[in-house]
Amino acid sequence: MSSTLVLIDAAIDHVALLASGVSDDATVVILDPQQDGVAQISAILAAQNSLDSVHLFSHGAPGTLQLGATTLSLDSIDAENLAPWQQALRHANLLIYGCRVAAGERGRSLFAKTASAHRGKHWPP
Repeated sequence: MSSTLVLIDAAIDHVALLASGVSDDATVVILDPQQDGVAQISAILAAQNSLDSVHLFSHGAPGTLQLGATTLSLDSIDAENLAPWQQALRHANLLIYGCRVAAGERGRSLFAKTASAHRGKHWPP
């Protein structure tokens, strides 16, 4: 059986409409806009037994992703703040949906760092 987690940042438009369109087999969590989104995701992932895919919907800009009250960017991302994600995502696909997040060199660099952390590898500081 497939295990899918859908994480939606509360700041995006039409959150309820998006959440209502998700498969009944998936777990949907709306991130609290007043809390650190990275910490929220870490706690949510820690509570999961086994995941096949995680879908993350958020606002973004080249090289940045808004997660609750936190902006994940090249300046803020490091192996330490994504370490709790590694175990939960070891065998899962992480799919990120955010306008222009991967655009340009900053966007590609953010995804390279996220992918490295996802696979448990470290990048130069």
